[in-house]
Amino acid sequence: MKWQMMFDRVSKSGDTKEKVIKKFAKLETYFGRMKSQIQTGFVTLSRGERWGYKVKTMFRLPGKEIVAEGKSKTLLSAIDLTYGKAAKEVRQYLERLKDRRKK
Repeated sequence: MKWQMMFDRVSKSGDTKEKVIKKFAKLETYFGRMKSQIQTGFVTLSRGERWGYKVKTMFRLPGKEIVAEGKSKTLLSAIDLTYGKAAKEVRQYLERLKDRRKK
């Protein structure tokens, strides 16, 4: 899966982009046979004046669009929150698929 990044008032310098891609690439371990059907994921990193950083990710699985968002005072913790929410949604989706196949 390819990850497209958008930066809104967040510096592109350093290894931020590599850290984000490395973190969200871990989601691919859940996909299994669906890897070939998933094309592109989007990650938006933005900085607000009051609440710190916001990270939002969106990608499409067959029959479901996964959207997760995390806010925190530090960028790395916002990335971790978003990854956790996205992983939870993917696991729930895959459990529902397994339950449907058993019926």
